[in-house]
Amino acid sequence: LGVAQYGVNCHGGIHFVEKKPYEGYMYIKGKRGTKAYACIQNEDSFSHTWTNIADCVTLEVTEDEVWQRKELRFTPNATTHCGMLLMDGELWSCSGRFLVELRSHGEIGLDYSYLSPGEWDLIAPNIPAKKHVMEKLALEGLGTLRMGGSMCNVNDYRWKRFRGKREDRQPYHGWWYPIIGKVATSRGFGMFEVIDAARA
Repeated sequence: LGVAQYGVNCHGGIHFVEKKPYEGYMYIKGKRGTKAYACIQNEDSFSHTWTNIADCVTLEVTEDEVWQRKELRFTPNATTHCGMLLMDGELWSCSGRFLVELRSHGEIGLDYSYLSPGEWDLIAPNIPAKKHVMEKLALEGLGTLRMGGSMCNVNDYRWKRFRGKREDRQPYHGWWYPIIGKVATSRGFGMFEVIDAARA
């Protein structure tokens, strides 16, 4: 039993590059001794089965019912594939995902998670923007970077709530990412991260 994250754009998939490090963290809570496993996987396009492409990280609860930060580090042994899927309405899709699973009976709470390339593909340390994407934008000579819009009609979209540690920012109900009849959006990447990325 597990829960998977497929990157941005809901199910757009994640692109992992072979032999390149990926780092991050997530918060878990539960009964002491409960274990979950964080894995990165690739989907076979023919059989639609998922295979681990790096050693899974064991996430063990060490204190009863207290949120604990757990570090994530992966080095894929394969590159996930990306391609166009216009017939499904998606402009781009990749075959990777991030999975957290239980392998025995138990219960565990999951909160904020963050996974990104190491410094090899970050525009600057502690700025969650991909270097290769920003470099391509710069090569095009673009002088403006626009953050995703449609926020003017969202009551909870307030700039002061996008400050501080990303994992401490509470999600808000925006226009995107419907979840069980509601719309919940992370504040983990907001206007200040966009400004930092543009300045870098």
